[in-house]
Amino acid sequence: MSRGIFGSGPEPFDLDLLDVTFMQVGPSSFDFRFDIRRPDLGTMARLGASGALREAYPMLARAMTIIGAIGEATMLIAAHPGCELRRIETYYGPDIEILVDGKPRFVFPAKFLDLVRDPAIQAAWRAGLSPLNNPNFAYVTARGEIHKVQGLANQVMICNEHLRDFITGRPLEPVSFDPTVPGKSQAEEEWGKPRD
Repeated sequence: MSRGIFGSGPEPFDLDLLDVTFMQVGPSSFDFRFDIRRPDLGTMARLGASGALREAYPMLARAMTIIGAIGEATMLIAAHPGCELRRIETYYGPDIEILVDGKPRFVFPAKFLDLVRDPAIQAAWRAGLSPLNNPNFAYVTARGEIHKVQGLANQVMICNEHLRDFITGRPLEPVSFDPTVPGKSQAEEEWGKPRD
C-alpha cells in the first residue's frame, strides 16, 4: 500500500522508515498504528531539539495525512455502499466530499481519488483490516505517530457488515467514482454579481 501511495509521488520517501503495527487494545477494538521515523535522528531530535527533525517533520506529517485520508475515505465508502462522491472547488484546489444519506461525512483532496480506486491499494487495506472480520470488533483506531509522538492523524472508524463485506472482497460501491459537481448556490450566485 505504501509503495502505491508514495512510489509515484513528487517527493522521495524511503518506505523503510514506515513501521505499521496491529494490536488488539480491548474486547472490541484494535489499533492500526503507523510510525514514521528517520534513523539518522538522535535522542535530542526525538525531543524536537534538532533542526533535522524540523526539516523532516513536514514530509513525515504529510505522509501521515495521505495514509489517513486514503484509509478513512476507503473505509467510509466501504461501510456505506451507495454513498455519493461530490467534487467541490476550494481555495486550495478541488476536494472530494463523501455524502452519506445526502450529508457530507468526509472530505479529502481530489488528487487522492485515484489512490482510493486503485485495486492494489484496496487489497492492501483489505489485508490490513482483516482483524475486523472478528464480529467482536466494533471499530478500529488508526493512529499516526512521528518519532513516537502520538496524536497525529488519529481516526476512529466504525465497523459494520458492509465494511466486513469489503474486507472479504466486495468492491467499493459508491453511486459512481465520477464525482458529481454541484451547481452554485443562491448565495454564491448573489456573491458573484457585480457590485455598484
